[in-house]
Amino acid sequence: IMAESETESLPVRKITVRRKNLQRVGDMSYERYTVLFPYRSFGIDELNNFSISFIANRITPESRVRLIGYTDVLGDVAYNLQLSAERARTVAELLSVDPDNSRGAGENSELFNNDLPEGRFYSRTVEVYIETPLEAEPKD
Repeated sequence: IMAESETESLPVRKITVRRKNLQRVGDMSYERYTVLFPYRSFGIDELNNFSISFIANRITPESRVRLIGYTDVLGDVAYNLQLSAERARTVAELLSVDPDNSRGAGENSELFNNDLPEGRFYSRTVEVYIETPLEAEPKD
C-alpha cells in the first residue's frame, strides 16, 4: 500500500552558537560561555585558547563579567573548592577581568551527572557571564 500526503513548507529558524549564547532583555545583552579544564588542573590548554580569544572579543569596557568555577565530585571537598576558585581566577586573568568578579563553587553545584565520566568532564568548567548594554555591544 502506497500512501501520499501533501507537502508543506515549515519555517526553520537557524540558531548559531553565538545566538545560542546571547540573550537580549531590555537594553542589555546577556552572554554565557563555558571554558573546560583537564582533571585536577587550572591551566589553560591549547583547545581553550580559541575560546578565551573569542570570549575576550565579546567584552567591552561597559561589560560586567562574572566567572564561576566548578569541579567534578572526585577528591576532597576543600581541595575542589580551591581548584574551582583557581580556575575562575585563571580565566579572569586571561580575559583581563578583575579577579574579584570570579569565585569558585567547587563541587557544590553539580552541573552534570557525576556518575558518568562525561558528566565529570563537563563539570570541570568555568562559566563566564557577560552583561553588556546594547549600545556598547561588540560588532561581529
